[in-house]
Amino acid sequence: MGDSFADIYGLHRLRNLVAMGEFARRSGIPLVLTPQTIGPFKTRQGRLLGALSVRRADLVLCRDPVSAEVASDLGCKNPILATDVVFALDTPPPQGSYDVLVNVSGLLWNTDSHGPSTDYRSIVRTVVDALRRAGREVTLLAHVLDAPTVDNDVPVVRALGKEWNLQVAIPSGLDQVRSILGGAQLLIGSRMHACLNSLSVGTPAIALAYSRKFAPLLTQLKWPGVVALSSPQAAEQAVELALRGDLAALVPRTRRLADEALGAATAALRDLPLRKS
Repeated sequence: MGDSFADIYGLHRLRNLVAMGEFARRSGIPLVLTPQTIGPFKTRQGRLLGALSVRRADLVLCRDPVSAEVASDLGCKNPILATDVVFALDTPPPQGSYDVLVNVSGLLWNTDSHGPSTDYRSIVRTVVDALRRAGREVTLLAHVLDAPTVDNDVPVVRALGKEWNLQVAIPSGLDQVRSILGGAQLLIGSRMHACLNSLSVGTPAIALAYSRKFAPLLTQLKWPGVVALSSPQAAEQAVELALRGDLAALVPRTRRLADEALGAATAALRDLPLRKS
């Protein structure tokens, strides 16, 4: 079920996720909440829907410790702490050679739903300018497929590439974006799965975090590259992290911890019967 089981993306999406789970459960199929962020729930209806699902689920897998606490608070008796399933994907061969990839989010650039877009635009511009002054070669990366939606990265990346005379990378699918990330020295990403895909293929990533789902997951994996976009020093912190020299050496530890966390999820799934009696 879902990527983030919360109401911050709207109650309509949460209702659909809960309904899908109920259809499966009432058909006699075990209901599993796959590793995802659980919460926050900022509305009464959202909290009630979240509680309904975690209490009725046969297995609740959480991708960070805070989500496990939220699941317990909502009435889940035994949430399993795991991590994101992106770390279970095969690592493709690298495609191309890049210094710093900067993933610009169309969602954050075009809307104020997760913070002022003017602040986000200023942070991105400051980071890119500082990296270029430091002699780093920047390539702009879109991490969603091109589509006629307001949160599409592609138009923003293309426009900024033209404005700044920078190379752009527009992947056609998951395998290609992972291959592109594998060919980079560093990613600075606003999409969480851009950061997770990067780490999972061995490339250090600096997350520009717009919500609660970033920090607990990456902290559990002992990854230091998280910058809260709400911080007044967000741009300076991101540049400082980008220019430090030890991030690449820390990636193997994070991948090892991710593998260990996924082991708990695998064991729990093996013990789950295929169908309810």
